[in-house]
Amino acid sequence: MKIGVISDTHGFLHPQVPLALDGVDMILHAGDVGGMDVLCSLEEIAPTHAVYGNMDGPDVMQETKLKAVIGVGGVIIGLAHGGGSPHDIITRLGFMFREDGVKVIVFGHTHCPMGEERDGIFFFNPGDGRKTVGILEIKEGVLFDSRIIEL
Repeated sequence: MKIGVISDTHGFLHPQVPLALDGVDMILHAGDVGGMDVLCSLEEIAPTHAVYGNMDGPDVMQETKLKAVIGVGGVIIGLAHGGGSPHDIITRLGFMFREDGVKVIVFGHTHCPMGEERDGIFFFNPGDGRKTVGILEIKEGVLFDSRIIEL
């Protein structure tokens, strides 16, 4: 299962996104979408799950939630934007999903790409969706690969 990951598009979908996410089975958008037109465009590429971010308006907030828990290929993924200070965002996200049995937490907010395992959970941020996107690959019930793609 190949998952495209994007965040912090702020209403702009880079023209290279369809090519970068070509062939993905699913897309996760980690908030600060910037408008439903972005999600509609992503849906044309692959089924899309999204959460809202601190900069999203009522249109996006009505169609999405603060957090989502998604089972994909035997792996439970938590999806949230994050918020507040980047300094302790990992701790806050871990707390947010503490009861959900997640193995991966996808988030945004910081605009800084990263992939890091802490306490058995892989935290993944695809960065600024106007500059980068991410790919997660799940095989045989485990996270097999993660990578950042520059647009």
